[in-house]
Amino acid sequence: MAHYLLSLGSNRGDRQGYLLQALDQLDAAGVRVVRWASLYETSPLGVSEQPAFLNTAADVVVPDGWQPLWLLQVAKAIEQRVGRRPSFRWGPREIDIDVVWWGSADPWRQANWRSSQPALVVPHERIVERLFVLVPLAEIVPGLPIHDRPVEEWIQRLQERREQRVYRWAGPSWRGGIQIR
Repeated sequence: MAHYLLSLGSNRGDRQGYLLQALDQLDAAGVRVVRWASLYETSPLGVSEQPAFLNTAADVVVPDGWQPLWLLQVAKAIEQRVGRRPSFRWGPREIDIDVVWWGSADPWRQANWRSSQPALVVPHERIVERLFVLVPLAEIVPGLPIHDRPVEEWIQRLQERREQRVYRWAGPSWRGGIQIR
């Protein structure tokens, strides 16, 4: 069974609300959310003059026969339904959902599960440069192999550079359509 790891982020409007809506919408679209990370507040990367992001990650399973691009299309449709408005590259957004990893969870391995179609590169081409992606992933899949190294090793490398900040957020979380406070 294929597992996909999604990275979700929001820094415009009701950040938490948009993330929770996106998880609900994934569930409603037939994408089974197996587990999800805590919410993390993170400094923006790229364009620093914008509000902080809330980020999380989700381990999802899709119906048999789905292809990676189908999941991406569902994710982009959900972004629109949740309220994403156009912005500039790396600019503020209500919701962003990226497919960042694809593989088998028994045990967690990548093997040859890669996609390099123009619309979707998995593993995400900049995954090892982004603490806001790696930290939530490490929470839900400790030891996740990314480019033949465990996720924690990539986190340590980035933390040593001190260019990004990631804080666990104390707000409510999502539990299958129910907010836990």
